[in-house]
Amino acid sequence: MANIDLEAPGASAARLRQALRQAAGRPVAGIQRRHARVLAGIDSLTAGGGSPWSSMIPSLATALKTRMGDGGVGLQFFDVLSAGYYAVAGTGGSLSNFIVDNPAWDSGARSHSLCGRGVAFTSASGGSSGLDPGLAWDFCRVFFELGAGGSFSAVNGGAGAAGVNVSDSTHPTGTLCAVDLQSAAGNTALAVYGITGAVTLFSAEFINASGGVTVSNCGLSGSLLSEHASLDDGWARQWAAMLRPDVYMLNGGMNDRYTATPAGYSFLINKVVDRWQSAGSEVLLIRPNDSSDVASTYLAEYDRVLKATAALRGCAFLDDRTVLGAYAVASAAGYMSDLIHPSATGNALRGAAYAAEMM
Repeated sequence: MANIDLEAPGASAARLRQALRQAAGRPVAGIQRRHARVLAGIDSLTAGGGSPWSSMIPSLATALKTRMGDGGVGLQFFDVLSAGYYAVAGTGGSLSNFIVDNPAWDSGARSHSLCGRGVAFTSASGGSSGLDPGLAWDFCRVFFELGAGGSFSAVNGGAGAAGVNVSDSTHPTGTLCAVDLQSAAGNTALAVYGITGAVTLFSAEFINASGGVTVSNCGLSGSLLSEHASLDDGWARQWAAMLRPDVYMLNGGMNDRYTATPAGYSFLINKVVDRWQSAGSEVLLIRPNDSSDVASTYLAEYDRVLKATAALRGCAFLDDRTVLGAYAVASAAGYMSDLIHPSATGNALRGAAYAAEMM
């Protein structure tokens, strides 16, 4: 495997490593344990894609957790449409699953989300929702927004688990809020019930008390960098301040390659970088792997934008082409699943290479 091209100043990569090592001794607010966070976005090159489907997240997480310890599952979103997830509006009212219903990114409840993910309840009565990461956890932090008449309760599904009750008398409305709860042995499910009024459930972060690192997949297949940049800026900064990841990995632009000129791409990248740096997070900029049509799109010009941004903003820069090669090379080597997405083999190489730059 070729070494990743690091075009940003050498201190940038060193800061990635330092950030994670320092985080191993830092307690998360409200829960006293050593914990490091890595968040990764934004599209299917992070979330996973291709046929057959694969993602680089398992390889990245395994490498980091082997070195630093397993800090837990990390963030899971209330619209995952997989085993253990459910959402019911209850009597009357309505709900909007952001993935299924695809509301606008730049207005309404979705514009307040971390990465276009979540479920919004309106005029609910007896609504419910739940997540089950399928792996044991000790602490869970639920991220939400309350609107008019909003309230709910949350609890782990294990016998004897202590729940929490949330309403506008315990938390402010119209802002990003979080509430913590603990698990009971032998049960991995999170249940949110008794939802009334206006409540948006964004995500839940599942964490192990033993400490270590979490790697959260904040990608959304098919999403545009321009959509993520259009999320409400004030809310985006609230997310950055509340999560304060030690490293935010930004791989975006593949789905914008036909429309975002280099100047437009630079604007979008800098907007997202600025949000995460506002909370003191280190940002790792990733130049996407080549697609089969790279020569006929703006993608070929994005690497110079990313290198310039990295040098100006003090970010690290990693180029997927130094891991996979150009498209023809990657395809011939079996590193591509289709015309855009790396294969399981290619993603394993990507994840390991990213981890190596952080350790």
